[in-house]
Amino acid sequence: MGKKSRRRQNQGSNVGNSAAASNIRSVDGQYVAIGGAGGITSRGRINRAHANDPSAWAKGGLSKKDQYEWLCNCYQMRCDDDYVYGGCNLHGPYNPDATPESIANDFLVFCTLAKRAKAFPSDWNMEAFLKVAPE
Repeated sequence: MGKKSRRRQNQGSNVGNSAAASNIRSVDGQYVAIGGAGGITSRGRINRAHANDPSAWAKGGLSKKDQYEWLCNCYQMRCDDDYVYGGCNLHGPYNPDATPESIANDFLVFCTLAKRAKAFPSDWNMEAFLKVAPE
């Protein structure tokens, strides 16, 4: 195994200890990465009011449509990370045997875990989000 492969493999095992992974939450034994800059302002300063708020990602001035798109992108990146760093865990759109129904179910699991981790802002409209998500 080459240095890059070992480094990539080690990065996955150190996710819980990384300062950059502060928005990774364990919910019912599964890890959900929600957040982005979290408590970091656009100038790189720490906003202590948002530092421990899992829904802080939505308080950065994104429109509702952009928030919905952003969370859908989080799901896609989560599927990619599970493949790359999670022992080739193929789920969602990465599963070669996936059907539209299995992808939708996998996405709903992601959404359920995000809700349990309190990653949705208080004014989140799940019905509107699920209408936009298939786009």
